[in-house]
Amino acid sequence: MTQWCMAIQCGDVLQLSESLLAAAGVARVPVSGEPPHNAVRCLVEQHRQDDDVHHGLLADLPLAEDGDLWVSWTDGHEPHQVERRPYCPVTAGPGQPCELFGGHPDGHSWELTERHRTS
Repeated sequence: MTQWCMAIQCGDVLQLSESLLAAAGVARVPVSGEPPHNAVRCLVEQHRQDDDVHHGLLADLPLAEDGDLWVSWTDGHEPHQVERRPYCPVTAGPGQPCELFGGHPDGHSWELTERHRTS
């Protein structure tokens, strides 16, 4: 059995404005463990000192091969990017795909320990 190095998920939460949701054309439906429907959680590994960009899943979209809608932001600023990003192609084995987007920073989803912060 393969042992994975566990890292901590960032967990920063972004409150979403109605105008952002309308512009993105999505109606968020909360999934178990997610913040309220008007917020997203940064799902990538806790950031290094020189990387302050957060990435949260805004919406699961149809046509799985095309990826999902992700939002990126920095602390204290409005989101600066909302785009459909393809899935990370790396797997931990059969039936264990990475649940992040292709080209994400640092660890894959199975290497991260969830961290739920409220601020």
